Amino acid sequence: MKYDLKKPCAACPFTRSPGAIRVRLERARQLAKCSTTFPCHSTVDYETHNRAAEQHCAGALLYAYKADLVPHQLARIAERLGILDMRALVEGNDLDGIVAAPEEMALSE
Repeated sequence: MKYDLKKPCAACPFTRSPGAIRVRLERARQLAKCSTTFPCHSTVDYETHNRAAEQHCAGALLYAYKADLVPHQLARIAERLGILDMRALVEGNDLDGIVAAPEEMALSE
């Protein structure tokens, strides 16, 4: 998985964007744990399942930072290797545009 994305995509469920994907509350709570790698849905090849081009979701990384969660192990390794620059990612984005709780990612019911 790559860490090249500098901003969340327009439909990122971790953003407050009007076009953001919304999921069931149970799934939103799972996503909010950010305990594993989470590919950006726009980089996933759903047809061939080729994972070579998948990018880690910038919104998930920003949410984890904003929620003061411990980054997952792969993100910590990527930072140490210089593959991921969390400081640049955070500084290059408006954290007010990132959800603060799983309920904000949930579908209105």
